Amino acid sequence: MLQKFNLMIMNNRNFKIKKTILITVLFVFAIGIMAFSRFYSVQRDKLLIDVVAQSLTQFHFQKNKFDDEFSKGVFDNFLDALDRNKTIFLKQDIESFKKHQLLIDNQISEKDLQFFEDVNTVYEMRFKELETYFATILDQPFDMAKEEFLETDDEKTQYVSTEEERFDKWHQWLKYEAIRQIYNRNDAQLKEKEKNDSITLKSLENTELEVRTKLKKEYQDWFHRLEKYDRNDRFSLYLNTITGYFDPHTNYFSPNDKESFDISMSGQLEGIGATLQESEGYVKVANIVAGGPAWKQGELKAGDLILEVAQGNDESVSVIDMRLDNAVQLIRGKKGTVVKLLIKKPDGSLQKIAIVRDKVVIEETYARSAILENTKAGEKVGYINLPKFYADFQQASGRRSSVDIKKELEKLNKEGVQSLIFDLRDNTGGSLADVVEMFGYFITTGPVVQVKDNRGQIKVHEDRDKEVVFDKPLVVLINEGSASASEIFAAAVQDYGRGIIMGSPYSFGKGTVQQFLDFDQMLNSGYNQYKPLGALKITIQKFYRITGGSTQLKGVASDIVLADAYKYIPLGEREQYHAMPWDEIAKTPYTELQITDIKKIIKKSEKRISQDTLYSLLEENALRMKQIKDETNFPLNYSAYVKLMTTRNQQYEKFKSLNQTKSFLEMKALESDLTALAADSTKTKILEQWVSSLKKDYYLDEAYKVAIDL
Repeated sequence: MLQKFNLMIMNNRNFKIKKTILITVLFVFAIGIMAFSRFYSVQRDKLLIDVVAQSLTQFHFQKNKFDDEFSKGVFDNFLDALDRNKTIFLKQDIESFKKHQLLIDNQISEKDLQFFEDVNTVYEMRFKELETYFATILDQPFDMAKEEFLETDDEKTQYVSTEEERFDKWHQWLKYEAIRQIYNRNDAQLKEKEKNDSITLKSLENTELEVRTKLKKEYQDWFHRLEKYDRNDRFSLYLNTITGYFDPHTNYFSPNDKESFDISMSGQLEGIGATLQESEGYVKVANIVAGGPAWKQGELKAGDLILEVAQGNDESVSVIDMRLDNAVQLIRGKKGTVVKLLIKKPDGSLQKIAIVRDKVVIEETYARSAILENTKAGEKVGYINLPKFYADFQQASGRRSSVDIKKELEKLNKEGVQSLIFDLRDNTGGSLADVVEMFGYFITTGPVVQVKDNRGQIKVHEDRDKEVVFDKPLVVLINEGSASASEIFAAAVQDYGRGIIMGSPYSFGKGTVQQFLDFDQMLNSGYNQYKPLGALKITIQKFYRITGGSTQLKGVASDIVLADAYKYIPLGEREQYHAMPWDEIAKTPYTELQITDIKKIIKKSEKRISQDTLYSLLEENALRMKQIKDETNFPLNYSAYVKLMTTRNQQYEKFKSLNQTKSFLEMKALESDLTALAADSTKTKILEQWVSSLKKDYYLDEAYKVAIDL
């Protein structure tokens, strides 16, 4: 028995030794993997920063030097991008980083990442320190009577010196958010009380507790989400700080970001047709795209939580606690392939769903048209909304905005419209080739835009096709969000006298042309181990009106200004960091059309606007919005906050009617569209809802009157 016992001891001892050795080997192996992964990541980043720097030097329109001014700009902008509100870093952190302030240009040329590494290390440490802040602060009631203020303009704030000061800063931000939500809840209660006197109002203390409990959960989720963003994300941000010094439209795109950009430009993707969002660590279905694969399959619904994803018959992968962009990559896939989802329904039940991926068309991306009519006068005006100058650069047979617009113009001609309103509001631009082609539909032949490259060579893009698709009067609507290709179109209309530009005082002011450089294609097979590397969208050209002036910074000025809420709030290219300057080149020969007396039409419109109480109200509201924007120092005393918001609400009462104003026009879908969609009730409903929504756009009333006057 003793011998057996001793043997057991020996076996147990041997097992422990073997177990210890195994654990040690596994630990060393894990450390080795981590070290290799770290080494690989650093080598890949050095390659990326080198290829980005060389691309900027060789191909960018502006030959900026990598010098001390560049270093200071990158230094300030990178820290600002990581910690805009100055609530993460301490003052001594910034001081310690300053040894790099004039060396970043040298580091880039030497593929040295030391500035980034130092900042990233401190950022990770400081960010981790915040984890306990939210619970500590939100577990205790806020002193709602304390007289204090929070400055919300980051340009007016400074980094703090100690953790205690940083804690106080977070305390103020969280208190501000709590006060804002408490006020909103109490205001909603009072409004309900006015409708139903039997409702008992909650005490301020109870509402404060409810809000704090909610905020604690929200900020824990926020922190948890941000924790998933790693070194690679911050390195992409660093690269974009470098590219952004050259101009705000030169950007590095990670492989995932490039894919999303391509989808936005083409209006199509291959997947299941569902919009997803992150919710408490889960991937939640926000909505289902009508007509898409998930909609046709019918089992996946908005509100469902996706727990696992499997590719065909492969093993499923959990997406719980996964970054949303990574989960989306698993769910997207090639047309015809099968994705299997394990979902949790709102009632808690689990269900497995198989969906065959297909092309998903995002209809809101594409051109749409309608008829605007004053039924009393019987005057019909065509209306086209173009959200973007889209083009599918991946497929020659893909949809293009120029092709679609031609079809819409032909349909409107058949409907017998007398003129056209072309809506480019919030159209951020897109394909240069498509805008040149598109403007050609409105003239016989002639130049459309001039383009200068980084060697100073100028090329004139012109319409050589003599066909005129639409020869009737034209009104173009723009606003501060109309940029790039939208400005090329609007400028050409204005320079030729082909129509009238209406809307905000100026368009965005982006007068530059970008091109994608695909790093995977640029680098030979010797770098395959580091691919995919992403791409650089780089400014290679600047475009100019046919009159010679650039739209850069200045944008296109409206012939007829329609006041909006942002009239007095600085927006556009002129507000961007490192925006390229305005300049001009020689005019190119062209023949003005002057179809009608445009100046006379403008005077008639301005007279109507001056006598219209609606536009007077819009002007007042624009001034009110500027005043609100300029107020950045908020009271953290609840009574003072209530007083401030009461004053604002009283002022807002005067402008509530702006949200309820409806057009006097009758909006109609095109007969040809209704006929084509007759067999598809879903698409018909979507079209009818869009046409109906135009009724809320009171700017169309004056645009219609101008179109008729033309």
